[in-house]
Amino acid sequence: MTSSSSRGSHRIRHHVRPLLIGLAALGVAVVVAAPLTSLRLSQSMEAASYLYQRVSVALRLTSPSEMKMDASGVPVVDFGFKQGEFIGEQVNPLAVAAAGRQHLLEYERTGDAAALDKAENCLTWLEEAAVWNGAAAVWEYWYPTSYIAELPYYSALAQANIMRTLVLGEQVMGLGRYRALIDGIIVSLNTAIVDGGCMEPVGDDEGKWFAELASPYRSQPPYILNGHMEVLLRLHEYWESSGDGRARDLFDAGVLALKGLLPQYDAGRWSYYDLEGNWAYDYHYTHIDELRQLYVLTSEPTFAEYAVRWESYFPWNPWWARKRLAAYLLNVAIVWVVIAGGLLVWWLVRRNRGRT
Repeated sequence: MTSSSSRGSHRIRHHVRPLLIGLAALGVAVVVAAPLTSLRLSQSMEAASYLYQRVSVALRLTSPSEMKMDASGVPVVDFGFKQGEFIGEQVNPLAVAAAGRQHLLEYERTGDAAALDKAENCLTWLEEAAVWNGAAAVWEYWYPTSYIAELPYYSALAQANIMRTLVLGEQVMGLGRYRALIDGIIVSLNTAIVDGGCMEPVGDDEGKWFAELASPYRSQPPYILNGHMEVLLRLHEYWESSGDGRARDLFDAGVLALKGLLPQYDAGRWSYYDLEGNWAYDYHYTHIDELRQLYVLTSEPTFAEYAVRWESYFPWNPWWARKRLAAYLLNVAIVWVVIAGGLLVWWLVRRNRGRT
């Protein structure tokens, strides 16, 4: 009896000990992963996003966009699944503008003729894809979004960044080459959505909102905050480089609209992504950064006030943002494997030495 009881107790200890080692390692990993994520946040988020992309595509869930660059330098974005619907590879005007700018900057930095060829390919695509609604030049989106049921739609965010790339293209390849398109973009940002533009007037002389998703099929845009603020930054940048008073007037009107609507984006413990009640998640950090930039440009105290207030929410929701939470959990798993693996090897070595 005693021998059998002793053997049973030994078996329990044999199985419990590795479990206790694993739990202890998990506790250490939870603590160690926090500063590790803070120190290596961008790398952690990139790795977490890659894993999420693979899993979400396999399970046919909403997946983050993945950009692929072909030999011509014109990017194709693989959107995977959105709300369970397969979108797949699409040419995104905003992505083309970003790639074109990247190629132009590389050419300026290195003088590489191949980079210039790729930049011209991107700019040619933008020229050919432009649609003219009267004097307004727009780029159409023909794949669905959760906000808009009927296609196509436009994007003030894309318009402003395309303008930024075209301006750089003129600096590199000759002034006047893209003047008509740049003027068409300015017109589109001053044209109401119902008239084929990307702007929504706010109230009675309460400013203008630049819609990241502009569609005449909606009664009003979703008022996406970060998209509007980025358009403001691009308009100010263009006004400073060109002296174009139209851009300054649009900037002032957009600032007025932002100042009036900004309180509605305060959720009390985080910021909203839009005025439809969707959480900003990772875009909360983008909101703070863009508000700070706009405060520097305008000295508007409302922007500084909300930047400080929203930053103060971090202690209460330090891991609220999805990608940051994913990055933290990924680091916990990595640290746990390293610690638990090391402890188990140490325990097995000691156990074998005891037997000899």
